[in-house]
Amino acid sequence: MKKTVAVPIKTKKMKVLFLTILIGLVPLIVLAEQPDITTQVGPERSEETEKPEGSDLSMEQIMQELERVKEQLKNVGKTHDQLEIDRRKLGRLIIDNNEFFTLRVMENIATACKLFRADQELQTFPRRFRDLEDYVSEDIINATNSSKAIHGYYYQYNFINKDRFRLKAIPATKGKTGERTFVFDDAGGIINEETGRPVSLKKEKDKQKSGGTK
Repeated sequence: MKKTVAVPIKTKKMKVLFLTILIGLVPLIVLAEQPDITTQVGPERSEETEKPEGSDLSMEQIMQELERVKEQLKNVGKTHDQLEIDRRKLGRLIIDNNEFFTLRVMENIATACKLFRADQELQTFPRRFRDLEDYVSEDIINATNSSKAIHGYYYQYNFINKDRFRLKAIPATKGKTGERTFVFDDAGGIINEETGRPVSLKKEKDKQKSGGTK
């Protein structure tokens, strides 16, 4: 039969204390064996917070960039100016064509008035523009206001007496569909109302061919 040896109370307390300390040291030992987290995370964080490219340009580089942008804006300005020139040329061409067409129409209307007069027993010019409907097209007869203009012009006819009439051609939109207002008087032919000077269809035709301006 074995003898039971009694353990002193102090020895039991020391064992419990030793185990408690040992348990407390285990997490510290585990952490000590882990890789350094700060050394791994540090560079990643620095990459995330890195400044975007170009944010650290020097003042000299910024000035160079501004000069480059200014040069580009100059080129854009030149392109815009060229487009503006082309637009004006097109507008000029439209006006010239409208005015030349209108002068031809006015001569045709004048001829129609003379034919009408010759066909009348009393040898009189038409009292109304509508009286010429058998001599000129319906479009011309109806072109008596800007909304019904032909080639940018509309017409006003005035009966003066049986031997005289007055015809005026007016731009529907001045400066856009035409610049000059033309007046035909049976006594003086076609004149430019603004200047009072006569207008020659032949000269206008030659000007159209040469591409000249007024």
